[in-house]
Amino acid sequence: MARVLIIDDDARSRKMLTSTLLGARFDVLDAADGRTGLSLARKQSVDLIVCDLAMPERDGFWVLEAVRADDALSATPLLMIAPNEDRAAIRKAMNAGADDCLTMPLAPEDLLAAVNARLQRAARLRGNGAAGVEESALESSSEDSTRSTTTTSLPATLSANAREASVLFADIRNFNAIAEKLTTEELTHLLQKFFVAACEPITAQSGRVVRFLGHGLMALFDGEANGVTHARRAVNAAAGLQKVGETFGRWVGVRFGDRSLPEFAVCSGLDTGDIIATSIGLGPRSEYSVLGEPVNVASVLESATRDLGVTILASRTTLRAAGKGIKAGAVHKVPMSGRPLLLEAAEVLAADTESASISGSIDLPENLRFALEVNCEITSRTTKSAQLTNREATGGVASASSASSPGAKPALQPVDVASVRLPIKGYRILGKLGQGGMSVVYLVERDSDGLQLALKLLEARGAEMGGLIERFIQEFEVLSSIIHPNVAAIYDQGVTDEGLFILMEYFERGDLKRRVRKGMPAQQAVAVMVQAASGLREVHERGVIHRDMKPENLLLRTDRSLAVADFGIAKAGAGHVASTAVGALMGTPHYVSPEQIKGRPADARSDLYSLGVIFFEALTGRRPYQADQVDQLLLKHVNEKVPDLPTELSAFQAIVSRLMAKDPAERYQDAGALLNDLRAVA
Repeated sequence: MARVLIIDDDARSRKMLTSTLLGARFDVLDAADGRTGLSLARKQSVDLIVCDLAMPERDGFWVLEAVRADDALSATPLLMIAPNEDRAAIRKAMNAGADDCLTMPLAPEDLLAAVNARLQRAARLRGNGAAGVEESALESSSEDSTRSTTTTSLPATLSANAREASVLFADIRNFNAIAEKLTTEELTHLLQKFFVAACEPITAQSGRVVRFLGHGLMALFDGEANGVTHARRAVNAAAGLQKVGETFGRWVGVRFGDRSLPEFAVCSGLDTGDIIATSIGLGPRSEYSVLGEPVNVASVLESATRDLGVTILASRTTLRAAGKGIKAGAVHKVPMSGRPLLLEAAEVLAADTESASISGSIDLPENLRFALEVNCEITSRTTKSAQLTNREATGGVASASSASSPGAKPALQPVDVASVRLPIKGYRILGKLGQGGMSVVYLVERDSDGLQLALKLLEARGAEMGGLIERFIQEFEVLSSIIHPNVAAIYDQGVTDEGLFILMEYFERGDLKRRVRKGMPAQQAVAVMVQAASGLREVHERGVIHRDMKPENLLLRTDRSLAVADFGIAKAGAGHVASTAVGALMGTPHYVSPEQIKGRPADARSDLYSLGVIFFEALTGRRPYQADQVDQLLLKHVNEKVPDLPTELSAFQAIVSRLMAKDPAERYQDAGALLNDLRAVA
């Protein structure tokens, strides 16, 4: 799957470009400014860049020049977007090395044709015929004079057909406010239950859920079913979703009645016109996707429902095609990026539909149910990562279930704010969280919403040491590729004139160091190990070794969930093994594995050894090996047998002994096997 980077400061335009490419099954990254976009291009290995020329500060010309001057990026195709037939800007961009220039207003089909053509050309230049693009002329037309007839090209992996259909986008209103009051697990359960219920009115109207989009979904209605047009069925489904929202809202009120949640409602946007339905792949592994202008229009209308205070917004084209019997309200004119004319759409007040149920008994296809579950897990995790430490307006913690124990919060050190030059705007320093040999970490607060984050800066003296800079960058590269409840989240990173920075999740409850040193009840220690092992399993499956597992790198959120953090000396190696230079000890002496001490390659089993040391310490309140000198301590890791646990903890001896075996071949071979044993004794 080709990866496309979109750089555009206009949020509406960026959303239109993103939805068009996602609909064609591209992997899409986006950035709101040139500096961030260039940083993403350098880190994420993109196949093509779409960039707006007219942006404040670092504009498209700056991006173009920087990309062409970068040896690693210089061959990357660039499509530049110029405003309103600005011929001078187009000439300047082409002379500077742009592969193509598109102008606003931009039809989705024109974008796809240009993207596919440039990817095809890049594939030919690489001599890779399999990655080429096959062109097929597919004309689309509409009665709406503002919609253009265009020709598009599709990737060779697609089988496609063009036809008229109706597209529906639906989303949960007030989702972020609801998520604010729920734990990650509660939010995941709510989303799963809602999406199963939301599928019922769609399938009842012979519609098809194309994909789940965070806390929303996209559905397609085409052809006739029982003599009813696709437009009418789409409107009926939207009305059914509205009823599902009302019924589901009552369940939410009963289930979370003590949380003072905002009203639960479902808002929808609909449009009708020519679409291209695509099937990617063959047989049971094929994926279904839809692209075309109705996809973008329906998405824009759904977003507009919030500002207009309506629940269902249907385009004039959809209402005309739906026929009589639809009760419509006021007509609204909605702006759409790239269009000189406003979209005309009306609120749908009533339609013919049967009563909706939230029984959850609908039999979803296996691939759709899997997509639903994955979407819910990722959406919950990413949403809560942004909210768990967000303070209320009164200065309190924004988690309904959090209750920090005395002394659990990391101690803030005073700092002379005037002496610190922040590498990013929109934040203020609250204090210093800590300082190491290569970096300093500040607690910062985002001006826009009070969200507290940890800002890690590489100091000037460290910037002179290439190896430390490389490890600092690796920390972001590792974490940014992983979305998992038990792996710390990264929000931003970058390179400035002063050095490097990483903006990461702030863990108000601090790390496990003090808790582990005091010892824990056995079941609490097991619960900690389960979460840590779950995070390591995700990390290891990505071919990444942490190398420095210790209690200080196990951090607690306000909802008491745990995340593995601080991958500053992690490496993403070839396959599943990361190597260490002989004699370069990486790790903390109390928790380092015997093979790391010997200068041998470290792998996933090295992290599991360190986790075994942590487990022993958490159970007993003491470390398994102790010595006055570091060299003596390291020799004990290499030569001494695993100490016995107290008799009352003997049920865990087999797990600790296997984790801390001197020979990696005798340890758990992966975190998944460890998880099975931990759950058996939990």
